[in-house]
Amino acid sequence: EIIVNTTTGSAMYVPIEGRPGRKTSVYGYAEDKHGTIWVATMGQGIFRYDASRNLMTFYTYSDGTRWTNSIFYDSNTDRIYTGTYDGIVWFKPNDPKKIMHRMGESEIIYSITRLNNNTLGFATSKGVTLLDTSNDKLRSITKENGLIYAVQMGNDGHLWLSTSMGLIRFNLKNNTSETFTSRDGLQGNEFYKNACLRSD
Repeated sequence: EIIVNTTTGSAMYVPIEGRPGRKTSVYGYAEDKHGTIWVATMGQGIFRYDASRNLMTFYTYSDGTRWTNSIFYDSNTDRIYTGTYDGIVWFKPNDPKKIMHRMGESEIIYSITRLNNNTLGFATSKGVTLLDTSNDKLRSITKENGLIYAVQMGNDGHLWLSTSMGLIRFNLKNNTSETFTSRDGLQGNEFYKNACLRSD
């Protein structure tokens, strides 16, 4: 199920039903420029909700991409990015059946975050992948100390990574990092998927 907040401030209950006999767990959602809601589910793929027609459609691409941790709409490129158990998949909202690009197969993508105007950060089971959406160039940061669940960029340009073994501050200029744990005042070392919030 999902609760959709409309432009009028009201709320609406929309049931999400995929394959019969399978539980549908919602892990994220995004709204594109047309007002269409895209929903990431665990095991059922991607759902598309058209509020103007009250129409729900679901899409799956392969076994791995049915398991979707995160979803993000980039208004600069008019693309939907999905983070799955089998890498990153992106497509245009007007043609969700046609995959534009796929990368990082066999990687679990835990979260997708906009870091600046042209850069998206993907927290993965193998580290962090940065995507420059202006030219589709990639940069990978591999970390040995724990799974990376989420990524944010600080005002100083450093990356902050929530992991299974603490919080990491990563310097993009010289590729150095500093790890903070419960010994530094954190309430614990274990974070979780999408465990991040930047407050300006």
